[in-house]
Amino acid sequence: MQYQEKFYLPEGRNYLQIADHLVNSVREGVLKPGDQLPPQREFAYEEKIAPSTASRVYAELVKRGVAIGEVGRGTFIRAFDNRAPELGEPAKEPINMQLNFSVLDGQASDMVPGFKHLSRADVLEKSMMPVGARGDYEGREIAASLLKFDNWMPDPDNILFSGGGRQGIAAAITSVASPGDRIGIEYMTYPVVRGIAERMGITLVPIEMDDEGIRVDKLGQEHTKAKLKAVYVQPTLHNPFGITMSEERRKELIRYAIENDIFIIEDVVYAFLKNGEPLGRLAPDHTITVESLSKRLSPGLNFGFVVCPKKLQENFITSLHTGGWVTSGVSYSTCLRWISDGTVAKYEHSRRKQAMERQQIALEILDGFEIKTDPVSYHLWMVLPNDWRAEGFCAQAAARGVAISPASVFSVAQGSASNAIRIALAPPSDDELITGLEIIKNLALTDQADNLIGQE
Repeated sequence: MQYQEKFYLPEGRNYLQIADHLVNSVREGVLKPGDQLPPQREFAYEEKIAPSTASRVYAELVKRGVAIGEVGRGTFIRAFDNRAPELGEPAKEPINMQLNFSVLDGQASDMVPGFKHLSRADVLEKSMMPVGARGDYEGREIAASLLKFDNWMPDPDNILFSGGGRQGIAAAITSVASPGDRIGIEYMTYPVVRGIAERMGITLVPIEMDDEGIRVDKLGQEHTKAKLKAVYVQPTLHNPFGITMSEERRKELIRYAIENDIFIIEDVVYAFLKNGEPLGRLAPDHTITVESLSKRLSPGLNFGFVVCPKKLQENFITSLHTGGWVTSGVSYSTCLRWISDGTVAKYEHSRRKQAMERQQIALEILDGFEIKTDPVSYHLWMVLPNDWRAEGFCAQAAARGVAISPASVFSVAQGSASNAIRIALAPPSDDELITGLEIIKNLALTDQADNLIGQE
């Protein structure tokens, strides 16, 4: 049934009143768990409201535990709990254990000096000009230093700059594949990649994993069925499992990629927490390494870079420029200063320490549950008791003020997700972290049948 056929929203209402109307539609069974709401711009157009109002409506539904926003998929109605906030009641901001980023005490003050160069008119004028994908040699050297491993670092001439990790991934995909092509990918993965591939008409082929990472034998089976142009992997602190590819598995993957002329797109955004060896060190001619400052420093910087094989650079540069995926001059000059002056290194160290401390807290509180993680990871994977369903569990957690992600958010193939949740440990304050974990633990210890309403 089409969204427009289900109900009609009266005109002239503010975002809270519209949210109230949608909540009522769920209570009355007009909207049911699993129903997908239209994209926000489409919703705004159909209901004759501003896009910003539509965004606030959807955010309100998420806060009340009525809906869940899945990156790359859309917004879905959750199993509804009548203990969610009453109509018109101001929503309390949930404890964010869903989106994985951290802002540490004192960080903003330490970052201020990085902006001081912009107070000079001549520098600001230059920074407001477009930045080419190659930046300049000094910038490439500084960026390359972030990926230093032992006595190795990538060739600065292979560095290209993007507007962030997502933009780097998008450019990598379009530089190695065309509409209709196939790319292998870990069967559970960073959900944004699904959306990128879908919009480009590229088929993602989910590949099985084990505790050492992606299974190269299964990759080979899929490549034998129909050629794969590339494989996307997160070799260090995989999202959502938190596992790290073994040295043997890395070498096995590299051998297969070279022998079969398959490019590897490696996402190393979490690798700084564990100092994982880049695959690009082992196979620089077959590996595109994607990095950004989103986890190292802050998610809103719009600064990233890739290490790209020379034979792909022309295609890659074209992808970055035609896609509008190049970083800005202000971000470029400022982020390079934060790398050079030690700000990034300082907060890398602080985040490693915080991640280990939070893992210890989480494992103590969730002792007895089946957990998959790493002692230095900012997230963990929790398998739920058999009488719980992940979507229902997340709805109940949201109703109690905790936002977490069900396994389905990360699944490449629909219907293949396990009965589990990912818990992000980075965003909450120390007190919120403990509170949120206690809520999750206590909820998991209860019987699903005693908590879920409206799932018949």
